Formats: sequence, structure tokens, C-alpha cells
Amino acid sequence: MTWPRFWDTCRVLPERTLRAALRWLYLLSRSSYDQAAALIRADPAYADLTRTQYATALDWLVFMKLVADSEQGFVLIGRAAQSAPGSFARVLLGATLQKAQPPWLAEADSYVSKPDDMPSDLAHVANALGLPEEEAVLTVRQVHRKIDLAERARIGLAGESALMLLLNTVAPGSARHVALQSDGLGYDIELSDGRAVWHLEVKSTNRRGRLVIFLSRHEYEIAQLDPAWRLVTIGLTEDGTIGAVGTVPTAVLVTKAPADNTATARWESARYTLGPQDIVGGLPFLDLEIPVTPPGRFDWMPS
Repeated sequence: MTWPRFWDTCRVLPERTLRAALRWLYLLSRSSYDQAAALIRADPAYADLTRTQYATALDWLVFMKLVADSEQGFVLIGRAAQSAPGSFARVLLGATLQKAQPPWLAEADSYVSKPDDMPSDLAHVANALGLPEEEAVLTVRQVHRKIDLAERARIGLAGESALMLLLNTVAPGSARHVALQSDGLGYDIELSDGRAVWHLEVKSTNRRGRLVIFLSRHEYEIAQLDPAWRLVTIGLTEDGTIGAVGTVPTAVLVTKAPADNTATARWESARYTLGPQDIVGGLPFLDLEIPVTPPGRFDWMPS
């Protein structure tokens, strides 16, 4: 069976088929496929669902890469094989989210913090799987974290590469992508504009409405110690090109930074939400003419 985009499937996949999928995970965790299939056919406890629903559910699990067809029949693989049966509902929901990545998942850290915040499609799947709302929210947060880290790394590298291309187009040979050799410097690009050498920490996003960046404690401390350090924000368009360039004054980062309230605990990474009032358009510290897309395409850029 060929499935359409998965979250669209989840929206129309009947609750009874979702229940059948969960039953397959339980059965295959403690018996062979032949034994599980025989039990489904013979035991009245499983007769509340149709054979078509069980067959559809099994195809679904294969698509999800939680079950595979082997010489011994269908077997659990991946997270399903590594998890205890009591976790199967969360495994199934987590795999669904990770496969589909519904649009709201990118903002789940801000908008899905309690059961009342759950989108209707998430609530439908959680209810069908018999998953308590609190566990569904926890699963969302964990999946978001995993996807967000990977996406931040991808977009971060894309932004750094795009800025390298821009700088070396304006002034060939002026920029070096030092983060590719070492991630311990506290900045990503070393740039010489003929007047000075600058150390650029690059934070990139493809979000139009808001700018959220993460700054490590090491980067924060380098910012205060190194007068050549600058934080550059990059807005990427759909095709991966630069649509906005800005600079965040170090004073803004210091003002907004969290405080260490005791000598026995300290923050190691801080999340900043920045707006137009926190950013200076372009790269005003450079003695280079840097072409910048006119503002307005990214709401977080100053007008």
C-alpha cells in the first residue's frame, strides 16, 4: 500500500485502525507473526475490529518503520523493538510525529506546553491510542526537541555557508569558515575587511514571524572578552539564499542573559527571542559594501 503524506493520513485514519496498530505491537512483542495472526482470527477479544482494519494497521506500521517483513514473518524493528510494551502508545505517537512533522510541531516548544494546548489532530491520535493527555504532551516535547536540534544544525550550516558566499563574493578571499575546523572558538567565520579582522557568530532562521536563537555560555563569554566578536543574524529564503542580514549588539545579549543565582549552578545555554528593537540591519561594523535585501520580508528585522 502507498500512503499519502503521513499526517494527512492520521487525520482520516479511523480510530479503530489506530487501535489495531497498537494491538499488533503488543502481540508481536511476545509472539511470532503467525501466532499473532492466529490469535486475531480466533480470539473473540480481538473480533471487535475487522480483518481489513488489522491489515491496514499492519501496512501502516511497516510504513512507519516500526515493523518489517522478515523470513520469520512480520517483526518489530527500531524503537518498537527497543521499547517495553507499556511504552508502545508513545512510540507510535512519536514515530507518527517524527514522520509527518505537522506544521505546528516547529512551534511546539512555545505553544504545546499542557493538555489544553493540544491541536485537534494530535488529540485524535492520542485518544485513539488510549494515551493520557499529559503523556501525549510529553511525547510532543521530546519529538520536537529531537527534530529541532537536527533542523537547527541544518539551517545553521546553510546560513553560515550563504554568508560565506556573500562575503567572498563582495571581497574574494576575505572570509574563512573556521567553524568547519573547530567548534570551540566561539564564532563561525573569521573575516578581514582590510581594516580589521572580525569574528562572526552566525545565527540563522527561515522563520518569518519571530527570531529565536540559542547562545552557548562559551559564545556568550567570548562575546564579552573579544572586541572583534559580532553576532550576525541571517534570514534564509525558501531556496536557501539570504533574505535578511542583521547584527545583534553584544549589549543586547548581556542585558537579556539569564543570571546565575547561586555559586553551585550556572546556565550553559540560553534561548533568546529577538525583535526589531534588538537588531541593527546589515553589517554596520564592516568597511565593506554588503548588499542586503530590503527589509520587510522578515518581521523580526528592523524597518
